[in-house]
Amino acid sequence: LAAIVAMVLLVTALLSRRLPALTPDTPAHTRWIDGLRGIAATLVLLNHGPLVLENLNIVPLHFSVGEADRALLIQLGKIGVHIFFCITGFLFAGKLMSTRSVDWSEFFIKRVRRLVPAYTAAVLVALVVAGLFADLNSTFFIEAARSLPRMLSFGFADLPILGTFDTARLLGMNWTLAYEWQFYALLPLVFALVRAVPVPVGIGIGVVSLACSLVVAPGVWLFFAVGALAATLASYAPPAWLRIVLKLALAVLLVSMAVHWQVAARQQTVQGLHILALFFLLVVLRPAVLTWPPVVCAGTISYSLYIFHLMMLYLVVGMFDRGVMAVSTLPFPAFVALLAGTTVLITLWSTFTYIAVEQRFLRPVHHVSEPLGTRPA
Repeated sequence: LAAIVAMVLLVTALLSRRLPALTPDTPAHTRWIDGLRGIAATLVLLNHGPLVLENLNIVPLHFSVGEADRALLIQLGKIGVHIFFCITGFLFAGKLMSTRSVDWSEFFIKRVRRLVPAYTAAVLVALVVAGLFADLNSTFFIEAARSLPRMLSFGFADLPILGTFDTARLLGMNWTLAYEWQFYALLPLVFALVRAVPVPVGIGIGVVSLACSLVVAPGVWLFFAVGALAATLASYAPPAWLRIVLKLALAVLLVSMAVHWQVAARQQTVQGLHILALFFLLVVLRPAVLTWPPVVCAGTISYSLYIFHLMMLYLVVGMFDRGVMAVSTLPFPAFVALLAGTTVLITLWSTFTYIAVEQRFLRPVHHVSEPLGTRPA
């Protein structure tokens, strides 16, 4: 795990110096969000690295992830995903709080430009990777063509099995994107409601999200609600004495999360309370460590890192196992080095797809007004 974190930070540190576009000059009061995105993406990568390879039996002999370690890795991944949901609720509540009218057609066009091109590229790469490891025949290509709409559905449809290859190995994280789209679809309704009732937009979105959590997927909608409610404090600047108290509270909370992670992994209420307190404290404190260029850089490429990391992990380690030497014969230090090298390649590939795909579609369309701002959420 330390090797994975170290490689992400090393590569992003180098990239942030060479490519200034990866550390955009965002306002100081929102710059920390980019860094938090980077941490969330790294937590998801930590979760999937050893577990995916063990599940695929591409690990050294006698290597195994114990039950406690497995639970910890899963918990790290959950925290990363929950933080992503909080960020989504926070950003869009904040954007809607700052405007009195919204061109919703433009809003959804921008969402499509933000998410669809890179995800389409990920699906195409996933098909190539699946083809490399499946038994290629005419049936595979026919099944791939028929399954393309399901793979492009952002998790609204189950991922297909092509021949004997389960594409969930490569795109299994897409279920979270389905909830993101559901949240976007809810926003016009909530915005209309809060314009009819004298309630701040952030509170309105938070309350509706909490209501959704009581009906469906409480582990998801709860965190959208946390982010939206926290947006009402985005401009709050605590006095010096309170800032010291809140920093102490943040330190205590982080210790509590480390000590009670097993309880949080089993009890959703404990997990929710920890994430709620963590996100509210981060919104008010906006820690300087989250504006560190390598962390901001990781946040800038976090979407590509998130949607490509599984397939790149499978591709690099799988091809090494097939073409270089059996991973099962590697001593443990060599396996760690392989994981570290794979992490470097994942980070570089994510940077490439951010620049070559994401950035091309993130450029503002000059003939269209930008009531919600041009900064991608």
